[in-house]
Amino acid sequence: MHQVFLTDNLFDSLQSLPNKDLGRVFKTIQQIKKNPSNPGLKLHRIVESPDDHFWTVRVSNDARIVLYKKENLILICHADKHDEAYEWAKRRRVSSDTKSNSAKIVSLDEYETKKRKKPPFFKQNNNVDVKDNKAEELAKEPELLFKDHKDEEFLNIGFDAPELSLIRTISSEEDLHSLEPSFSESKFDKLISLYLDIEPQDESFESFEDNEETQNELIEFTDTQDIKSALSQPWEQWLIFLSYAQKKLVKANFKGSSKVFGSAGTGKTVVALHRAKFLIEKQKIDKVALFTFSRVLTQDLKIKADLLLGDSSKSRASLHIDYLEGEAGRIFNQHYGNRFKLTGDYTTHNTLKSIYEKLELQNDFTLEFVISEYENVIGPWNLYEFKDYKNFPRKGRGTPLTASQREKLSRCYMMLKKQLLDEGKVSTFDLYHMASDILSKTSERYSSIVIDEAQDLGPHMLRFVRSLTDKKHNDIMFCGDTGQSLYYRNHSWLQHGIDIRGKSSNLYINYRTSKQIKDYAEVLNEDILELTDKQVENRKSISTFNGPKPEIKSFNNQNEEIQGLVEWIKSKIKQGIDLHEIIVLSREVSDLKPFATKLKENNISCWELDASSNFIYNEVGLATVRRVKGLEYRCVAIVNCNEDQFPSEKELAKIGDISDEDDFLIREINLLYVAMTRARDNLYISHTGPSSMYLDNIEDYSKKGN
Repeated sequence: MHQVFLTDNLFDSLQSLPNKDLGRVFKTIQQIKKNPSNPGLKLHRIVESPDDHFWTVRVSNDARIVLYKKENLILICHADKHDEAYEWAKRRRVSSDTKSNSAKIVSLDEYETKKRKKPPFFKQNNNVDVKDNKAEELAKEPELLFKDHKDEEFLNIGFDAPELSLIRTISSEEDLHSLEPSFSESKFDKLISLYLDIEPQDESFESFEDNEETQNELIEFTDTQDIKSALSQPWEQWLIFLSYAQKKLVKANFKGSSKVFGSAGTGKTVVALHRAKFLIEKQKIDKVALFTFSRVLTQDLKIKADLLLGDSSKSRASLHIDYLEGEAGRIFNQHYGNRFKLTGDYTTHNTLKSIYEKLELQNDFTLEFVISEYENVIGPWNLYEFKDYKNFPRKGRGTPLTASQREKLSRCYMMLKKQLLDEGKVSTFDLYHMASDILSKTSERYSSIVIDEAQDLGPHMLRFVRSLTDKKHNDIMFCGDTGQSLYYRNHSWLQHGIDIRGKSSNLYINYRTSKQIKDYAEVLNEDILELTDKQVENRKSISTFNGPKPEIKSFNNQNEEIQGLVEWIKSKIKQGIDLHEIIVLSREVSDLKPFATKLKENNISCWELDASSNFIYNEVGLATVRRVKGLEYRCVAIVNCNEDQFPSEKELAKIGDISDEDDFLIREINLLYVAMTRARDNLYISHTGPSSMYLDNIEDYSKKGN
């Protein structure tokens, strides 16, 4: 019985085929799956290929499918015109890694070129003035990536002498990536760690025992519709193969909870989805839940889960997907019915202001401080009563409080909670706390939970997550990136009964964002280092592909900036980029309106992405930066990147505690980082007048020729 799988290479190759042949490709793939030995398929071995397991299958007079056939395994690798298909196979082989149980298609042209030691870039010519700077620059040998690493370092971690010789030729990230097929996945992972100067991770977990069911990580498509769905979404290429580092985490057997963190684009969501699939299908765990931070991200996850598991499959039915606030609301409403309505920050803060004035606290505290204390201490930790608040350590808060001051504040916050409940309202903090209390008295639990975008979980959320499942092996996996944290966070997860010590792993290979965009975004780390003396989590990663240099545009007035955006979008449309692959971001919703008006005047359809929006695939998106956290687009434009927007002067004025300013500025840097790293290929940043101070280092970096 043959197993037939599609590779990510196939998806790339289909882009060059005309539509009339695509349908025939789908039909032929189904015929292969049904009976690979059918003589009607007209299989021909490609004798000129260095790998004798490559065959072609006739699709039409002009088109062929290339497949790899070995024993009972068939990989459908490539589809192209007749001559091009044969030429492709002549330059390819399949490299296997027994440790990671994976296979890769290797381009021999690139592989052989990179294997050879590179000659000097420049050979001295008597007619060239050696004093000329450019000549001197060219005459220099390329700087090798691992020149500071001794041979013993590589030999001690498992590399052999021939591999070491190859490593000594690497002079760029591009070289490093091109040589990936030359090493096993585990060794390549070690090379990445050495290059990024990352300490080996303390992994006190083991893999589930490999068996026939857990070994194959390829996705088997069941019908033509599955194939068509996969081809319609570029992201789905990620669902075919997992990297060695990702696969290791998906299959890991953790003693309790675990954490998977990595910078933007390193595949955390991919790990989250595959982890859920693995637990359901391979470990036979029922009642698995996948949670994220927002309603928009929930929609995105559901689309991807439908494709990965099959929207009508038993596996998909076993996976519950929601955003945490929605889950808390569901549990709350089941218990209380419709007695209470969730209230937002605006109403809560206004109510708190009226109580503050009623109690005449103006002589003791500023209103900004009272709100800040509620948002960062009282609400997250459920400290309304004085007995709970009296001796609470208030870690990270810069304004000391006496017992009498705490008593006054406690009276204010108790009145707030009572007034909201009397009015049939409940704050977001209380929604989580009350939902946690409900769960503590019931047996409703999930068997296992996976959390995406976990970096912004506050104490109230972590308490709720902990209450959703019992403590046991593989109970919770958290996936996130502290570099994308947009909310106040100063607490230990251990305080909430979540122990991830020795079970934390980082991903360092960026699959989504071009090297150029990634490098620009990582410059922001310099601003963070200036604000804190704390150890900053390593944001470094390496990108798997190159793209155009990001554009930063300065304009004299907003009309010019708006017109500049219109011209940029038109240029992308001319390049064949679809409207839904473009998003325009700003700090505030109101800032987007004049841009939307001008786009429509130029017959460019656009829509505003909000919490309740369904995804629209034929229009340019408009959104605030916070709204697109966790999403990705081919082209991203960030407008109004002005000095009063990043950081926000309006938000800065609301700071109520002396310790809050640096934390606020770090979150503002993270906000711009999130915006920039939503882009895959093209990034455009514009401002009117003086730019955000965070662009200073980026523009300096750009001027240096980067």
